[in-house]
Amino acid sequence: MHAPLNVWKWIESNRESFSPPIGNKLMYKNTLSLMFVGGPNRRTDYHIDESSEFFFQLQGNMELLIIERGERRLVSIRQGEVFLLPSRIPHSPQRPESGSMGFVLERARTIPDEYDCMRWYRDFNSCDDVEFEKFFHCTDLGKDLAPIAQAYAEFKKGGASIDGQKDGVTEDSVRPIEDNKESVVPDPFNIWGWIAKHADEFATGKSINLFGDDHPDNEFKIFLSSRIEEVIDAEKCEVMVWQLRGEADMKNGEIVYHLDDGACIVIPEGSSSTLNRDTTSSLTMIIHCDRLGNKT
Repeated sequence: MHAPLNVWKWIESNRESFSPPIGNKLMYKNTLSLMFVGGPNRRTDYHIDESSEFFFQLQGNMELLIIERGERRLVSIRQGEVFLLPSRIPHSPQRPESGSMGFVLERARTIPDEYDCMRWYRDFNSCDDVEFEKFFHCTDLGKDLAPIAQAYAEFKKGGASIDGQKDGVTEDSVRPIEDNKESVVPDPFNIWGWIAKHADEFATGKSINLFGDDHPDNEFKIFLSSRIEEVIDAEKCEVMVWQLRGEADMKNGEIVYHLDDGACIVIPEGSSSTLNRDTTSSLTMIIHCDRLGNKT
């Protein structure tokens, strides 16, 4: 178990990594991937993956284009807002604002035969007709996307030849995954306003599901908790813990980690930890992942 990192201090110490053209850096990578993404940054492709994605916009604003039930939808995620995207929904993050900073959480592709896809449409504004797409096994987001973008560039020049594709589009007979065309995704909302709305409950020491029980995503369960003491079980998968307000202590085995305001730590899979707070004004985000949650 790695020592906790303070999110804000970590961002400042890695500020140079958030400049174009890359604009992103992983804080942590194992089963869960904790990534911070800065602007400005734009892209013309859509990404489809078998992991859900949690967005928390820390500074500035971003736009997330998604294909929801076959229709293009623009999701505006403003500063302080959170958004949970179920797996297999095509999406294209746009971060036009310089100095913006967002947090994105997804999981590694640890289940056999999971695929990602990068897709370009002939008209980026309508997304009616696919021009080019490539399915691939993704092991490193920072390295695996660039070759696909290069293949698309070669295709545009007329020189691409890819197995299983005709005119740049994957044939149905060899398509490894299908888009999620069923889910309607709830709008983003401001997390601080949501916390204020539930202030009376948190004052009594509650743990509340941030996205409720009827969200279409079943992979990530994200709770905000003010309980004085609670056991966090990471039996199925790693658990991310983010101290949003105040301080807490976490005991894992014989080691006690102090979590200051803004600290983030990941509990290893197969273990459990006990979180203790001195007061219910201390508030912690706890993210559980069920890797098979969207498979049924």
